[in-house]
Amino acid sequence: MGREKIQKNKIDNVVQKALGFVKSYYRIIGKKHGWHQFLGSNKVGIVATAQALLCFHYFQEDFSEKQHAIAAIKQSQFLNKGDKTLDGGWAYVTNASIFPITECTAWVLLLLLEEGINVSECLNKGIAWLLANHPTDVKSDLGWGSTKFDEPRVYTTALALRVLARGKYTTTNQFIKAKNWLIMVRNEEDGGWGEKRGSPSTFLHTAHALITLRECGIDPHSEILSKGCDWLLKMYDPENLWNDSQRGGLVEHVDINAPPGIVPSTQRVTYFHFTTPWVINALIVCGKINVIQVFRGINWIVENCHNGYWNHPYLLSMKNKPMWAIHDSLLALKNFQATFPQWNEIKQVILKDGEITIKPISKARISITQYFKRFLKSKITWGCFSVILVVLLLIAFGILPIREGILGILVPFLIAIVANLVTKGSKK
Repeated sequence: MGREKIQKNKIDNVVQKALGFVKSYYRIIGKKHGWHQFLGSNKVGIVATAQALLCFHYFQEDFSEKQHAIAAIKQSQFLNKGDKTLDGGWAYVTNASIFPITECTAWVLLLLLEEGINVSECLNKGIAWLLANHPTDVKSDLGWGSTKFDEPRVYTTALALRVLARGKYTTTNQFIKAKNWLIMVRNEEDGGWGEKRGSPSTFLHTAHALITLRECGIDPHSEILSKGCDWLLKMYDPENLWNDSQRGGLVEHVDINAPPGIVPSTQRVTYFHFTTPWVINALIVCGKINVIQVFRGINWIVENCHNGYWNHPYLLSMKNKPMWAIHDSLLALKNFQATFPQWNEIKQVILKDGEITIKPISKARISITQYFKRFLKSKITWGCFSVILVVLLLIAFGILPIREGILGILVPFLIAIVANLVTKGSKK
């Protein structure tokens, strides 16, 4: 099976570059705070802002403007319309901006679930919208469409189910029906999923379905998850990894039916999906960490980071940087890191013949680094340096001969070194 290595410091460096890159594109435009899906555009969007803030959550990264961005998201929520198809949801800033849709609402709710108690009222109203806009009144099992009046789609249903699973709404009829539908629309021939029921399997939709069903409690060793993972592994291309129909990504053009009374009655939204990171996420979530495809996929993500961002393969000619490609890639790196609780003690992760071994950071290297940190913070060090400064002044003014002066410098310096080795230093 060969041997693959992943350098821990390379992943850490890429993560920090990407988080810094996202911070640098934070914008305040009018009263809106946040990010747009194309970083560099003179706009602020809802999903992009949610995804940027999720990236900070993944790596417990502080961001001083977080509360302003969250406040902007809360202010964008549809409220007091007196209509269950509107109240509590979120809309896109560009297309379909006059009514809320499932995908946008779900991304916001995934963020709010991370935020917790401080956004509980906003979160509860959003969950109520999500539940109200599922076709529960239909007898058969169905998933979510972008609105209650749309045909169910795999990507849309996956996002909604993830929200309900994380929010512990798993006993609701909506959750049960949508989970059944997602299982039912799997393509039996290859074990994958397509855009909607009856569509040919794609890597992207298969990945989203696998992640979602795992989060919904399906055992990773079950036939439904195992067969889906096996298909993804089988379809891996060493040169292009998982190459969906458009040069490594996948584009969905979705015609959304608006709620009654809204004109125009149909609006189009385009989803640019970044396939490879989602496939890696699916394989990791389903426990397929010890396969060469995942290791090569993680290294591919690391190597294709351009100073903090990733380009969607379908948009290589564009100057603006896609926020979702950054989010998807960082999520894959986060899930890989989370597989190793001892991540900070690792130098290298090695895969050989299906077995993973860890090469730890040298203990000597750690102790030297720690020693110099202690040395520079130690009161003993600075006390000795004060003596050395006095000796230098005495030499400069000719009060102390140079030979004795050198001795007066070396002795305090050696005392500082030995004292820090013995005492481990004392902080200021």
